[in-house]
Amino acid sequence: MLIHINSKQKKFVLLDQIIDNQLSKIEAIKEFNNDPIFLAIEACAQLGAFHVRFLLDFSRHVFFMKLKNCEIPFIENLSGKYNFVGNLLAKSSDIYSYSIKMKKNNLLYLDGVFLFAVSDYNENFQRKHLENHYQQIFSQINF
Repeated sequence: MLIHINSKQKKFVLLDQIIDNQLSKIEAIKEFNNDPIFLAIEACAQLGAFHVRFLLDFSRHVFFMKLKNCEIPFIENLSGKYNFVGNLLAKSSDIYSYSIKMKKNNLLYLDGVFLFAVSDYNENFQRKHLENHYQQIFSQINF
């Protein structure tokens, strides 16, 4: 399953394309152009959050909660095409845990455990805006 992200949504979304999306795994690519390393962590967080939303059929809001056991290379900037793979490790009604890895040319650049919290939509995180926004991102599928 390919999911392309258009330029209008690009202001919010770091990932360029989701290339695989299954019940326990999600994979994406991102082309960096001399970008700071912290954006790799944000891209990983977005990948995991997209997957949780997808699994929940966009019915609840998802927050990146914690980063555990993360190994990051000692480099200042990222350039080139990177592959991101998130594997669902565990879940409960309100918490999801993922192993997320970032690779370039099959070399590991980032490896961490990312935790996500799930909550119901409310007046601060309104369903009518957020649910549609995330469904729109996932609706742009090319086979």
